[in-house]
Amino acid sequence: MSLIDEENSNDDTLADTFGGRIIRARETAKLSTAQLARRIGVLTETMQAWESDRLMPRTNQIMRLSGLLNVSPTWLLMERGESPSDEIDESEIESLQRTLGQLRGNLLTVIGGLELVEKRLEQYESYR
Repeated sequence: MSLIDEENSNDDTLADTFGGRIIRARETAKLSTAQLARRIGVLTETMQAWESDRLMPRTNQIMRLSGLLNVSPTWLLMERGESPSDEIDESEIESLQRTLGQLRGNLLTVIGGLELVEKRLEQYESYR
């Protein structure tokens, strides 16, 4: 077996492990190991140990990983369920844009309400 074949073989083997699935999902999410580690709240070295299958994260960390990487915990553990996707889901993007618009509208309403309360409080303070 040549060195190239051996490297490809190692990549294929790693992809079938928990650590390999973390790498695949992380790369799909366009995150570095250090970025993902920061988001999970662990050291980069810990994330590297997970990715190389030297350590296994705790259950709560697996849940955070799956959420941040947009995969199911079952997929991370056993490669069953929702896997990372490079495809853009147009309907999801439209839904997210609508939600963002609604949240912005809600925020403007809240800001307006805060300003009214502040003005009323200022009126009361002027009578003291």
